[in-house]
Amino acid sequence: MESLNKRIVIAGATGSVGEGLTAEFLRQGHHVIAVVRNEEKKDKLVADLASQAINIDRLSFILGTYSNESDIKELQSQLAEAGPIDIAVASLGGWYHGGHLYDLPVEDMTNVLESGLQSHLYFSKVILPLLKAQQKGAYILINGGASEFAVPHSGIISVVAAAQKMMAQVLHNELRPYGVRVYGVAAFDLVKTRDRANNEKLWLSPQVIANYITALVQSGKTYAYWHKLQTPKDLQLPEN
Repeated sequence: MESLNKRIVIAGATGSVGEGLTAEFLRQGHHVIAVVRNEEKKDKLVADLASQAINIDRLSFILGTYSNESDIKELQSQLAEAGPIDIAVASLGGWYHGGHLYDLPVEDMTNVLESGLQSHLYFSKVILPLLKAQQKGAYILINGGASEFAVPHSGIISVVAAAQKMMAQVLHNELRPYGVRVYGVAAFDLVKTRDRANNEKLWLSPQVIANYITALVQSGKTYAYWHKLQTPKDLQLPEN
């Protein structure tokens, strides 16, 4: 088993799932470094965590974007100065509902591709060279059931999520020789975020996902690249 106290970098911490992941990582006593675009995003996350009485003594921020090579290098430099990274979590993207896939406005397609796929690719350019240099660490891509199921009128999300799944597999194979573990962790049920806190029918929450991630990494084992959480039984880590 690896050390319980981790340094966790998270992108997408201000999203509904990312906020819940951040809160649970802090509850567990980890040091969380949230990558946010600006002070406004930072203040929002602090306020949201405060409303849940989350202790933020172990929370720090790095402000920056990763939309071009210059920004990527700058953010990478800031993270390198912050110290070693045990776990990096990419909780990026969102949802879209519209018309048929072939009939979507180009602007909508572009926005979903940028937020759901390009952002993942760019953030991996920030983090993975750092983990490779360390010769250790884990990189987690948060995904969903749309990665394997076609969702009518949200088809662009299915296309992007399937690409994210393949991205996790490619990176898993590329980084494994360097001691870096890359996993896709996918929610195959509706996630009980803070906005859905009163829905007693939902079992899967950001807290459950965070617990799965830390157990996955702390096991010290090299698992397959894909981990889908569809029923409570899936929370038991695979044998290998």
